[in-house]
Amino acid sequence: MRDEGALTQDWQLLGSEAIGVTETAVGFTMDDIPIGFMQFFPVSKGPKFPEFEKLWLKLTADDVIGTDATSRYNLDKFKVTLDAMRVSKLEDSWFSDTSLMQLEEPFIFDAAYTFILAVNDLLSEGNSLTQIKGPVLLAKLKKARFEGVTGQVSFNTQGDRLASYHLVNMQSVAAWICLSCFCWFCHCCCC
Repeated sequence: MRDEGALTQDWQLLGSEAIGVTETAVGFTMDDIPIGFMQFFPVSKGPKFPEFEKLWLKLTADDVIGTDATSRYNLDKFKVTLDAMRVSKLEDSWFSDTSLMQLEEPFIFDAAYTFILAVNDLLSEGNSLTQIKGPVLLAKLKKARFEGVTGQVSFNTQGDRLASYHLVNMQSVAAWICLSCFCWFCHCCCC
């Protein structure tokens, strides 16, 4: 964008959370971003997020990949073993600071919880495990509605999550200013 001249006052830019502003030359710096640049961020911390943080801070690597967890969750049955995966080895320090958490992690928690609730409802309705798949599961997932760690969780008829977003704007003070927050369920501004 810099090479094409798009980072000037002559352009109105709108970005998502995928555009990172950093203190280094990797990505964009605050000096690169023109005044008026707007960016949407999904709201990832709802009213239940503090409870999620408390749970997160109690976890250890052993809770997730230890002997008991391996047995309970069949981690040893993965096609690619945990040791062979090309990811950093999970350590206790990963759970010691929630500021290190990626934006997506609370959404992943709510997504998994949505499946748990749907499967539980279907089992409670008398469905067998072999029946809980395809259209039956999808229909139940689309009806899910609960307060998750990211806020209100609900889906439209196509199965897309109805989410809340912050709209932030770059101001002349070289800082991000939250202009508004669109909450689909209450239409309030929570900036």
